[in-house]
Amino acid sequence: MKLKIHPWVLGIIVGFMVVVAVNATLIILGITHRPLLDAEDYYQDALKYQEVIDGRKAARALGWEVTYAFTDETLVLTVQDKQARPVVGLSGEVRMRRRDTRLLDKNSPLVERAPGVYHADRARQRGGIFDLHTELRLGDLRWRDDRQQNLP
Repeated sequence: MKLKIHPWVLGIIVGFMVVVAVNATLIILGITHRPLLDAEDYYQDALKYQEVIDGRKAARALGWEVTYAFTDETLVLTVQDKQARPVVGLSGEVRMRRRDTRLLDKNSPLVERAPGVYHADRARQRGGIFDLHTELRLGDLRWRDDRQQNLP
């Protein structure tokens, strides 16, 4: 006597097996790929946040106008003072942080190429949405900016 399995029963069993396999895969992926944290210690960052606020106020008080331009290889910052004159002699860096992977993060020093025009290298970096953290220094003066930018 041959045992016959109805196609609906077989379909339901296969369907449950697919659901279990997908759930197991998602659980394994969730366990092995930890989320990226912007900060290791959020509590300490919260305590220091007043320093961030004060830094932003000080940057606004300088009155510098900073514009960003992007090419495939370079991030170009143009810096002008309140009187629209180029600000020369700055040093600083741009930290480019990508939220989906730390493999594409990059810290690039700013190099003055012309009066008030500063370049940061971003060669071999794919495009996408980045958090840009810019810090410019001129003696004791500090200018800071944090922005989210879609880089080409």
